[in-house]
Amino acid sequence: TNLIIHIKENYITEISVKEDKPYDLVAECDCTIVSALVRRGKLNVNPKEKVKKGQVLITGVVDVTDESGQLLFNEYCNADGEIIGQIKEKYEEKLNIKYQDKKRKKVLKL
Repeated sequence: TNLIIHIKENYITEISVKEDKPYDLVAECDCTIVSALVRRGKLNVNPKEKVKKGQVLITGVVDVTDESGQLLFNEYCNADGEIIGQIKEKYEEKLNIKYQDKKRKKVLKL
């Protein structure tokens, strides 16, 4: 009896579809960029930079260049990454709390 097993690692079951338009990551609110990690795309901002709501942080258009730095073509992708921003926001909350004084018995010392 013979048993033959074929193992294939990292087999991709889905064929990747080439994107025909880019998807960007944009700022949800006004903030100051603290750090940025780009997985896919091109970073448009730098740390310590102030950004406005709706500003593109990571673009899905990547420039492909040759050795001399001349642009060959643009590659489109879904922008992916992590951006941490710092915001200043006033926060105030009033709580209605009922406070009951402790009742103490008077003790006379003789």
